[in-house]
Amino acid sequence: MLLYFGVSGFLSFKEWQEMYLIPTPGARLKGTKYEHNFHLNIKNRPMKSVVLFGDNASGKTNWIYALSHCVMVILKGLQVCQAEQFHYRSPTVCFRISVCNEAGGEFEYELEYNRSGEVVRECFKQDSQEIFSFVNESLKLSTASNKRESLQELFSRKSTDTLLSKLKDWLVEPISEFKDLISQILVEEEGPINWGMKFLPLIHLKTDELNIVEERSDDTLRILQFIDPTISNISFEELVNPEGDTRYQPYLNRQDSGKSKKFVIASESQGIKKMICLLSRLLQIHNGKTVVIDELDSSIGTKSLIHIFNTVINSPTNTRGQLIVSSHNLRLLNLDMFHETQLQVFSKGNDLSSVVHGIDRYDYRAVKKNLDEIYLRGGFET
Repeated sequence: MLLYFGVSGFLSFKEWQEMYLIPTPGARLKGTKYEHNFHLNIKNRPMKSVVLFGDNASGKTNWIYALSHCVMVILKGLQVCQAEQFHYRSPTVCFRISVCNEAGGEFEYELEYNRSGEVVRECFKQDSQEIFSFVNESLKLSTASNKRESLQELFSRKSTDTLLSKLKDWLVEPISEFKDLISQILVEEEGPINWGMKFLPLIHLKTDELNIVEERSDDTLRILQFIDPTISNISFEELVNPEGDTRYQPYLNRQDSGKSKKFVIASESQGIKKMICLLSRLLQIHNGKTVVIDELDSSIGTKSLIHIFNTVINSPTNTRGQLIVSSHNLRLLNLDMFHETQLQVFSKGNDLSSVVHGIDRYDYRAVKKNLDEIYLRGGFET
């Protein structure tokens, strides 16, 4: 699960901006209305959900792009990431990310690289113990590493790829586990003008997507019924394309005069289409994934969103996963639903750089039921 993410120099993030996905130290949660919003059985008590708010162009989507790019660099290396998007006034990009396994074991990784694609600084820690660090073209390995001196000499030089990639054969266990945890972060970016939802009426699921939807059939039906209560079931028709690939065409079932009638997805609302496309991702919270969705609320009503968070995400049934979403729906800016640390607000300063702060940074306890009005007045922009 994701515990922390920080970024600078990437897209609209000039200065260092960081977000903690854990409650503040000493926060009382057990026995409160927020008890099921956190994984209290895991060290550091990671959040089950986080909601990102902000005006258009404030940086919400850029934060999601930054997280997605960081994940890609960790899994595939810096050399394969050619589309570097630096803040126009920043000479380097810097990421720092922290994740934990279900036993509470933590990994932290930090990377800084310049516009030439060269690594400037890199550090990897396990349970707060440094595994390796690279600063000023000098590699420092932990004394527990085999062939420490020879590796330090070999890799103490400029490089256009990460040491995380280069040292994977010598530090197999920690790097493999870290990369496996990072691969559990699934980012669903919103395409330009939501192209797929608005102009692509056909939805075909792959076999692995179908398996997830059918495995969590109760949640699947419940989520679809939040959007449209007349849906009684969802069924699938197997299709094989000319290349021999198997896909599954979904149909929605409704009762008409006591008989079940099948409806093609092409005739459904945009909200239904979007949710069916997202179901296989969203339901992976039950498999321990951190699912990140840009603008989950587009085309999906307020009542449906509240039901999804209250009964699926922030609920006892979610024992392993996280959901991070960006939103313009101010009904979610609600301390009856979310702990103040779960609500993050983005704004853009006079220097055209995005800034992010948690609601807990502001002292609005006396008027906490009117956070939407405070937001509309610009109260979270300083």
